[in-house]
Amino acid sequence: MEFKYGQLRIPIPFPLELTRLTAALTEAGYQVRTESGETTSQGWGEDYDREGYYPYWVYEDDGIWFFAFSPEDYRPGIDSWQAYAGPEAQAELDRWWPYLEAARKV
Repeated sequence: MEFKYGQLRIPIPFPLELTRLTAALTEAGYQVRTESGETTSQGWGEDYDREGYYPYWVYEDDGIWFFAFSPEDYRPGIDSWQAYAGPEAQAELDRWWPYLEAARKV
């Protein structure tokens, strides 16, 4: 994991199918940023945002998929091995991981 662009970025060890992620999140009642033809990023949250700024994102960067969000209890270190992601960050990852696994591209 790394902290980049103000978010904690966690690599996902498999590619995603965003249409499946969108369907699962929408069915669960979350607001999803959908753009026609978008195949490399997806944002979502509990409340609708007209501008499309959502707290949770998945996106592809150089062939690697990432889950990204801004945790309250992340403290970057001088070196990456000193970074600390606390229980709130872990809880967010645990909350969304089933959705990500369900959207795994086969």
